Amino acid sequence: LNQISHTKGLVSNGVRIISRGEIVDVDKFGILNSLKMKFESQLWSKSNFNWITLGYSIIVGITLFFLLLFLKKNRISIYLNNTKITFVFLIILIFISITITVFKYQPDYIYVVPLCSIPLLLRAFFDSRLGLFVHVLTLLILGFIVPNNFEFLFLHTISGIITILTPSDLYQRANLFVSVSIITCVYILSYFSISIITNGDISYIDLNIPLLFIFNGLATLFVHPLIHFHIFRIQISIFLKFDVVMFPQNLFLC
Repeated sequence: LNQISHTKGLVSNGVRIISRGEIVDVDKFGILNSLKMKFESQLWSKSNFNWITLGYSIIVGITLFFLLLFLKKNRISIYLNNTKITFVFLIILIFISITITVFKYQPDYIYVVPLCSIPLLLRAFFDSRLGLFVHVLTLLILGFIVPNNFEFLFLHTISGIITILTPSDLYQRANLFVSVSIITCVYILSYFSISIITNGDISYIDLNIPLLFIFNGLATLFVHPLIHFHIFRIQISIFLKFDVVMFPQNLFLC
């Protein structure tokens, strides 16, 4: 076992690996992957790890600071309510954690994560403007983690905008299905467009990606129980207020 080599082949210093327009075959692809792993191992060396971590921390801190400024200026009722502001940050943390976990263990399924649930949830609990703002900030943070960051950001940003424009009364199940269907179609059309622009040919389109977007839409449907819980909570709150107004003597007993 000690005599088994951990490498295959050798690329000498200064040798061109691949030229522009050249077809990437199996051997060239293996060399490029080896070069990628070598670059990443040097980038994340012990001496650079602290600096890279510091850079990520600053980026995330600036992004969340902008969110706080937005809430303080435009949504002061949320800014002054610890429960509401914790809920907003918890949504960001949950979806970032899910995306990082999927990317770490199953990177091919990165588009299954239903990031459009962020604007759907926040629009149901608060309003559309906050939902889109939080959605974009979450994507900016994830853009430093996921591969093909431009494609990732574009697809989810466009879908987030469409999410805000879909029917707002999502507590009705039919409207939620319509919204999810529109979001899934926008995902698929945007992916086909980007693939054609990037490759210049329709034959290079990966047909497995649209299937991932369909699973993404199915995962987005799990937002519906949370929205129903929100509507139920509002109805209970209205009922209690009505009870206090009609029977003020019960206020002391409560």
